[in-house]
Amino acid sequence: MICIYNNLAMTYRHKANYRNSLEYYKKILHIKSSFYGLDPTLASMYNNIALVYTELNDNDEALSNYMKALEIELKFLPSNHDKIGTTYNNIGLLYRNKLHYNEALSNYEKAREIFLNSLGKDHLNIASVDHNIGDIYYKIGQFDKAFDYFKEAIDIQSKLLSDNHVDLAKSFNSMAAIYCQKENYAEALDYCKKAHDIQTNCLPKNHPDLAATYINYGTINLKSNKYSEALKYYEDSLEIMLTLYKDDHCDLQSTYDAIGEIYLSIENYEKSIEYYEKALKIQLKMLPQTENEVRLTFSCLGSAYSKQGNYSESIKNFEKALQIRSKSENQLEIASIFSSMGFNYQNQRNYSEALRYYEKTIEIHSNLLTTFYRSQAVTNNNIGNVYFDQNKYPEALEYFKISLNMQMKYFETNYSDQIHIYYKIGHTYRKLKEYDNAIINYKKALEIQTNYLSLNDDKFAKTFYYIGYTFYEQENSANALDYFNKALEIQLKYTDIHSEDLSITYNNIAGVYLRDKNYDKAIFNANESMKYCPKNHELSIASYDIIGIIYLEQKQFHNALDAYSEKINIMKDISYENRLELSKTYHNIGMMHFYELNYDLALANFQQELDIELEILESTHPNLAVTYHHIARVYGKKQNSKKKLEYFHKELNIRLTTPQLNYSDLAANYHNLSLTYYELLDFVGAFKMNEEALKIACEHLSNDYEFLITLYCDAGAMYFTEKDYDKSLEIYEKAIEIGLNYLPVDDVNLKNIYEILDEIYYKKNNLIDLSSKNISQTKQFTSLTYYTIGNIFNKMNNYERALELYQNAHQIELQMLSTNRLYIEKYQDSIAQAKTNLTKSTLE
Repeated sequence: MICIYNNLAMTYRHKANYRNSLEYYKKILHIKSSFYGLDPTLASMYNNIALVYTELNDNDEALSNYMKALEIELKFLPSNHDKIGTTYNNIGLLYRNKLHYNEALSNYEKAREIFLNSLGKDHLNIASVDHNIGDIYYKIGQFDKAFDYFKEAIDIQSKLLSDNHVDLAKSFNSMAAIYCQKENYAEALDYCKKAHDIQTNCLPKNHPDLAATYINYGTINLKSNKYSEALKYYEDSLEIMLTLYKDDHCDLQSTYDAIGEIYLSIENYEKSIEYYEKALKIQLKMLPQTENEVRLTFSCLGSAYSKQGNYSESIKNFEKALQIRSKSENQLEIASIFSSMGFNYQNQRNYSEALRYYEKTIEIHSNLLTTFYRSQAVTNNNIGNVYFDQNKYPEALEYFKISLNMQMKYFETNYSDQIHIYYKIGHTYRKLKEYDNAIINYKKALEIQTNYLSLNDDKFAKTFYYIGYTFYEQENSANALDYFNKALEIQLKYTDIHSEDLSITYNNIAGVYLRDKNYDKAIFNANESMKYCPKNHELSIASYDIIGIIYLEQKQFHNALDAYSEKINIMKDISYENRLELSKTYHNIGMMHFYELNYDLALANFQQELDIELEILESTHPNLAVTYHHIARVYGKKQNSKKKLEYFHKELNIRLTTPQLNYSDLAANYHNLSLTYYELLDFVGAFKMNEEALKIACEHLSNDYEFLITLYCDAGAMYFTEKDYDKSLEIYEKAIEIGLNYLPVDDVNLKNIYEILDEIYYKKNNLIDLSSKNISQTKQFTSLTYYTIGNIFNKMNNYERALELYQNAHQIELQMLSTNRLYIEKYQDSIAQAKTNLTKSTLE
């Protein structure tokens, strides 16, 4: 009966009907255990059961049965028996599948020691375990040790096997993988060729081992960026598979997966998705045996959709991958999925979910071996990117530095990643406006490149550019131009691969010259930028913007309009996403028409600017206040005071809701409203707005004396219009008092106020204006005007100027046809008091 059960179990196993095979092996185990108790032959049965569980991907059950087999073998067999070595080797394989590489290595080494003692060093079992040990070192990234063990396996196989043995071909393929990881693709291809030569000599052309070698060829060419060659080898592999198997054969799915990967690498995402779907269709038919493959393919589909920018579909596929949980879960794979989910949520600007998945990734990596620090470094970098995207720069900086420290501690020779992180740290310091720190980090990247790259390597250009741009932001034009030109010099040597970079660099050079008002050089570089820019590309938008700004500054409105029109046409052609940039362009065109007095066209462009802003900005966004302001100004020029008032009020509503008030803009807004109410003869409104402006100016803008004088003069003018001459005088005197603190007494602006004061005194006292001289000549004001100015100087303790003005007032009054004796006496008293005050101040 045992013999029959054993034959049935083996038959089912060879047919891949593992459940039935397992059932019969367990029946045998039950019979033997019942009749013989703990018997040495039970070990082989536990080994067979473990092998079946391994095929079912139930690594825990497989491991449990290997351990039972090992316990029996250790009890009944000599400690150096080769069967014990075989069991240790199998246990090692299980730990390897569970990614427990330390335990796997320990068991392989025990197996190797037993084989050495029982079989000698030149035995195929030694070669097999050496290959397995090499595989572990390969998995944990210790490629030099992996290389040594693969080489020992080959040395033994070369002695004991024929030159064209397929086991040698397997080892050659492993060596090819090592050289591929070391980026020594020439050696990798050489070993792949050795494997291929053996297979072509001893295997038929459509043998599946040849298909596997073609896949290896494809991988090596893919890593060498030889995409067409890689695709050819994958297709050769597929051709063999299709001649051997039905459309739904399990081996086809891995080839479809491989072709999907190559299309993913060459950014043909539709084709990539097509082949991954083909693989998935086969895998789903073969569940549950293909759970791992299904999970991996869902992950690959997630990656393809993510690259395509279809983040929602990508998340769906990654979630499907996570839903398929087998007993032998690959934690590293799950960590990779979590990382990809984080990336998708980051691109959807769902930053809380992005952080949640990145933190899950780090948690898994922390529980694995230290050899996964590289993945932790990448995830910390990703978390830094999330914070960077949220403008949380201190937090971003913290994670970038953690990533850098890991890179430097565990991967000293991984210079490209270190350079990338130095870039990130530099970008973050730039955002924090810590430009010196940004330059320090960019120069650290430059130092690494200088040590390990040739001086003409095109990678220098990016670093030079970043340093130049930082100097540009510091407004250090000389250094900015120096580094931009260094970048340019390298990029011009590689125009085929740096066309867009050249366009960017020329454009930034143009920006430096624009800021320095070197308009000729700015236009020259902007035009050079467009030479290297693809037609209707967004890069040319910035160049046309610079040209438009220059012509606008130079009042060459026709040329400016041409540049801005080209800019808008490109924006519309490429469906430019930055709508704010489009609104800014309409604003500039509107300003240009405003300067040319084309108010209808100015209004039309400002209105287009406003339409865009209302569509994409919050209703209280500060940009809207600026746009409302300019529309109000246009209505003012069109003599439409009611519309002007409406838009100044819209501006005010926004300025009052801004969290951090700009008092200067707010006071100016109230001032404009006051003037507009005055135009409409609404004095109540005019006075109210003027008072608000004055309140802000006195509390927050006391140093802006010109604005204060203007506000007081406006109020004085309104009182004058209402014939409230006393109030008008009071207000104008405040204006003069402020002015005399900052301006000479004969300043033209003050003289204008003196004339108004003079006019008020004439109106108030019904005086005859004896002065008909031109205002450009010396104006002889009324005695009261001089007296008022003298009082102000007296209040300022400037008794010398006060005395001079009192004497002028006295002299003018004496010359009047009808002298006012009360004025004469008042002036004489003031002269006497001024002299006394002057004497006292001199003595002090």
